[in-house]
Amino acid sequence: MQLEKKSKWIKITVTIPFIGFILYMSITLFFYLMQDQITFMPQSISEDRLNYIRTNYDNVEEITLRVNDEIYVHGWLVKNSDREPSPLLIYFGGNAEEVSHIISQINNSEFPRSVLLMNYRGYGLSDGAPSETAMFHDALEIYDYISARDDVDEHKIAVLGRSMGTGVAVYLAHERDVDQALLVSPYDSLTKVAQGRYPFLPVAWLLNHHFDNISRAPEIDIPLLTLIATEDRVIPPDHSKRLIEKWQGPASYSLFEGYGHNNIQVNSRYWEEIISFLEESRE
Repeated sequence: MQLEKKSKWIKITVTIPFIGFILYMSITLFFYLMQDQITFMPQSISEDRLNYIRTNYDNVEEITLRVNDEIYVHGWLVKNSDREPSPLLIYFGGNAEEVSHIISQINNSEFPRSVLLMNYRGYGLSDGAPSETAMFHDALEIYDYISARDDVDEHKIAVLGRSMGTGVAVYLAHERDVDQALLVSPYDSLTKVAQGRYPFLPVAWLLNHHFDNISRAPEIDIPLLTLIATEDRVIPPDHSKRLIEKWQGPASYSLFEGYGHNNIQVNSRYWEEIISFLEESRE
């Protein structure tokens, strides 16, 4: 009887950890296989939306840019400035953002620069599928194309990134000659954000897309403005502040009290502060 009880206890003590191990490995494998779906959420654009843009904005140029032998990315150049060549802002959106919605927000004479809005691969009418490598490659192609145009002032190109797009904006600021950077809800690295959200997983080994902003920040010597929502649960403010601390150039930030990751842009100060920063002349 005692031997039978001892045998059952041994089976239990061996089985429970084994089941736990299998469950943990299953969760880990699921995270690895599904990380692209978690990280990127491509958004389409309707024919009605396209037709509205094409017929209602005389100052908006539709752009289709070839970024490699097979892939074209699509977007719009909103020509706000009367100056020619025009100062420019390049916008990089969040992971679930089709960027055409920005047109109505910045299409006015008060906005100090023309604005380039290009959808990532897989978003809007852009070909392909998104990835960190593809976004970085395309950002350089986009910059090289737009900076070479006669109607754009190559010495006055700023970048604005929101959420996931801050990784693309920081990369472009590191690799090309931009004069200002604006980051909305930025992070130190996607790896650090994921570690905070999934502390039980070895995310540093699992992630294919690291968006390591903080490693580039000490080498970027341009003015930076960061907009931070105090109630951001997607990218907690500490991640943004750690990035700011490592920025080489003059860096400032503005807190949006009571706002979260997905509604910071509805505050009236949002575009006001962006416009004010862009209007500042660089020393």
